Amino acid sequence: MSHDNLIIPEVLLISERPMCAPKDMVYSTNPRLALDSNGHAYCIKGDNDVEIVLSELVGHVLAGFLGIPVPDYAVGRFNSAGAPYFCSAIVEDAIRDVEAHLKTNKIADIEILAKVILLDIWIANKDRNIGNFLGRPRPDFGNGFISLVAIDFEKSLTIRSKAPLIELPALAAGAFWPRGVLGGYCRNRAHLAGKLVQDFQSLPASQIERAVDKCFAAANVGDVGRRDDVVDALVKRQRQLDNLAKLEWN
Repeated sequence: MSHDNLIIPEVLLISERPMCAPKDMVYSTNPRLALDSNGHAYCIKGDNDVEIVLSELVGHVLAGFLGIPVPDYAVGRFNSAGAPYFCSAIVEDAIRDVEAHLKTNKIADIEILAKVILLDIWIANKDRNIGNFLGRPRPDFGNGFISLVAIDFEKSLTIRSKAPLIELPALAAGAFWPRGVLGGYCRNRAHLAGKLVQDFQSLPASQIERAVDKCFAAANVGDVGRRDDVVDALVKRQRQLDNLAKLEWN
């Protein structure tokens, strides 16, 4: 697996548009719709909470390194001196409710589930559920098939925790396993393979550090000590990932 491509979060100027949640869908952070200067649509979140912006940025960058499909993303501001927002590009033809496709085994890339679980374990994202995936139609695989697209990394404790190296080891096994119906489905479908862990661990520490630097810079967070804590937590959990993953998969 190649880890050569470092995605640099783009900084956009955006204008807000109203956004309504789909029926029966509840969002934890009240995302809204915004347009950039070229008219491209983004779902934005992070109002007055730079932790959300940082968590989403780091999660999306690492997902890109590891071959996990995510929407295009950027940092947005309503003016040049405004607060940063995390901007996730609207996925064309996105299927918001993927549960039926999971239940009928209509997933073209089921191995993505194991990758996402492993990434969540690594970054200590404790809020993975069936609503954290989108689907893209894959008619080339057959009628009704979709590919999974991962979203929502905002609860990642490696970034949000004030003392991750102290707080994270105290969490019980199972804290980062997917919740609800997705967790039950993944018990039978998401298999932990040794090579998968090796691929994650092959990402150089220097590249992790550069990625975190880019994310902090894009979000205009200049706290060097905080940045160092995030890097240290990610690198330490990466080294321990085999054992951390086996605890979750039991």
